[in-house]
Amino acid sequence: AGQAGDFHPQCARLDRLGNAAAPQALPSAVAIAPDGVHTAAILHLDGLDGAAADQLTLDGPDGPRQPLSSVAVGERLLDVRWSPTVGGVLLLAQRQVTGGKHFLVRWVSVNGVTRDLADLPGEPLAGSWVWAPDGHEVAFLVRISTTALVALNIDSGELRYLDDLRADGLPTSGAVAPVTWV
Repeated sequence: AGQAGDFHPQCARLDRLGNAAAPQALPSAVAIAPDGVHTAAILHLDGLDGAAADQLTLDGPDGPRQPLSSVAVGERLLDVRWSPTVGGVLLLAQRQVTGGKHFLVRWVSVNGVTRDLADLPGEPLAGSWVWAPDGHEVAFLVRISTTALVALNIDSGELRYLDDLRADGLPTSGAVAPVTWV
């Protein structure tokens, strides 16, 4: 160990995050778990017909695996976030439906069990995910006609509306932490 700011070349190493099976493919989203050991990566791939054929890869000490056996045709994976307990990830996907888009929030556990939690008519704001310390709930912002603060229970899938935010209550750029858990 050294002083803050010391660099030890013999101890340094470079690890690539987000392995991609396709040559020259780079992940569109990478999430590092709180334990610093596990990662999750979304890779945007398109099939021969141009339809989305995205992949989610979870990587850890046991090596990489792809827990989603299939993603619906045309479904685009948008975001992935680790729970504070490193038990799994929240996965946000976008689906085209008649009259617009819907957004699906899934729970994907590290052992590969996947559950659909919520089907949202509006898109969650990027960077607004705030986990409860025990990992059982996550709060986030959803933009529909207004911007709403909601909480999602991971165990039950219950989605609770908490409140609307004023239009001038959000910054114009950067991550937004809409709540603090106590």
